[in-house]
Amino acid sequence: NDTRFKRPDFDKMVLAARAELDEAKRKAMYHDMAVMVRDEGGLILPMFNQFIDATGRVRAAEGLMAPPLGKRNAAEALAVTQSCANTTGR
Repeated sequence: NDTRFKRPDFDKMVLAARAELDEAKRKAMYHDMAVMVRDEGGLILPMFNQFIDATGRVRAAEGLMAPPLGKRNAAEALAVTQSCANTTGR
């Protein structure tokens, strides 16, 4: 908690949202918590890192290879993918 945000009611909401089985209710609870943090939190984010860190269960397109695991910026990921494609003849 870098911003030292502290609210006992927020802490109770986190525990309740984690235990909530109804997806719509849980989504509303997390939305309410996000609004609290937005309105009362003190985070200033001056920049975003240029990293790609994506995961998922997406079926690979034919001819494309998944890049190696780890955080890479877009240029590094492209270079590694092209290098892999060149060595496999794709």
